[in-house]
Formats: sequence, structure tokens, C-alpha cells
Amino acid sequence: MVMEWARRIWRSLKWYERMITGAAALILISGALAWWFGERNVTWAVRVAEPAFMGLGALSIILLWAQLRVSNLQDEAENVWKRVVCYHNYFKELPQTARAEDLRKYFHELGIETPPSAYRPLDETLVEQIWADKGTAERPPGRVVISRYLSDWEDFCGAISVGVVDEEYAREMEGTRVISAFYGYRAAINKMRQLQIEESKARTAAGSAPPFANKFFLELQRIATRWHVWRSEELAKEQERIRKADEAADMARTSAGVPAKAWNHEGAKRGSLTPQVD
Repeated sequence: MVMEWARRIWRSLKWYERMITGAAALILISGALAWWFGERNVTWAVRVAEPAFMGLGALSIILLWAQLRVSNLQDEAENVWKRVVCYHNYFKELPQTARAEDLRKYFHELGIETPPSAYRPLDETLVEQIWADKGTAERPPGRVVISRYLSDWEDFCGAISVGVVDEEYAREMEGTRVISAFYGYRAAINKMRQLQIEESKARTAAGSAPPFANKFFLELQRIATRWHVWRSEELAKEQERIRKADEAADMARTSAGVPAKAWNHEGAKRGSLTPQVD
């Protein structure tokens, strides 16, 4: 039981912690041997005790450091789980169904059946048409419908920025939709920002707020652009891995003596070595 406990502690140590622990243990063992084969009087005991206590102190510090490090890792793992649970508890309906449905109906009025995305963003002409819309008895103006929809994504991205929601997990779950929310509606966001700038310049009333930086949907922009860069880099790496895998498969076929015309090229994309059978 003791040996198993010691082995478990030893495996949990970093290389430098093992090195210092080994040196401290060597000092303690040397001190014990020096005492055993030495003069065994008070003067000799003091001389032996000095390095022995130094080794014991170093060993205690390393073990305490390792314990704190493992405890921090456990706390971090627990915090990650809490951030994942927060995502499912507070952002399981993202965006809110009612707001997404209002947006879908509004785009249907405009004759748009496919919602804007990173690949099919809103253009400036359509944005001007949306801003000219005054709404109806059944719905608010178009710009309000879009703003409410984007506000849900802004809240979500703000929670990620402050660490309430785990970013890595959120990126895997909502990465595509967050990127599309910003890049798909970027023209509308720019329109809101431009109108805000014009309004701030026109303010001359006494007691009005001084000019300050306040961008609409800034958190959405930060997260979406960061994730877009990350996914672009991952795509490039994945394409490079596929290329190398295909090259390795081709070399294997060549080494096996399989004629190039008999290769299953569809399977080659998957790295298959199965020759094509006519």
C-alpha cells in the first residue's frame, strides 16, 4: 500500500521535481550513513543534521508545491465543468426561439428564404431597405428585429469573454453560428455604428454625455473574428495532414507494385490502399 502510494506520487511529479526530490533523498541517505559510520557524538550530530535538514526542507517544499499544482489542476478541471454546465443552463436556446422566428418571418417578407451567413452576408442595399422599414402592427421595425437577434449572440460572447462559459467548448458547439452571426450581419452592424457616430457628433445639448468608444456588438466581433482565424488555421493544418496522408498512401501503393491506373482514387482521398477492381 505504501509503495503504491509512493509510486503514484512519483508519477505525478514533473521532471525537475523528481530531480530535486532525488537530490534531497540522496542528502538524507548520505546524512544517515555519515551518522552511522561516523563518531556519533554531539558535534558530529550537528554537522550531519545541517545538510540533512536542508534536504528534508527541500523535499517538503517540493512535495507541497506538487500538491498545490495537482490541486490547482483539479480546481481548473472543476471550473471547466462548471463553465460547460453554465452554457447548457443559460444558453441552451441560442438565440431565443421567438427572436429567431421573428427574424425568419421578416426575411420571408423581404423575399429572403436563406438567412444571412458568413458566405451570404447582407449587402448594403438590403441594409438600407431594412433601415427604411417602419414596422407593422404585428412586428417592430426591421432594424429592431435584427438588433434583438444579434443581442442574444452578444450576451453569449460576453459570457465567453469574462470566463462564465468555456470558450473551447463553446467554439466547438457554436463556432459556425457565431461566425455567421457577425459576418452575415456585418453590414447591419456597421450601419448601427455609423449612425451612433453621427448621433454623437450632433449632440450639443447641455448635460449630454461626452464622446466615448461604444461599439455595437463588440464582443460578438471579438469572438467571431478570433474563432474565424482559429478555424482557418485548423483547416490549413487539416488539409496539410490529408496531403501528407495521400502522399504516404501513394508511396505505399508504389512499393506494393500496384499500378497507378488501378488505384481507387476515391479511396485514396481517405488514405485507402484498396486497389480498384474492374
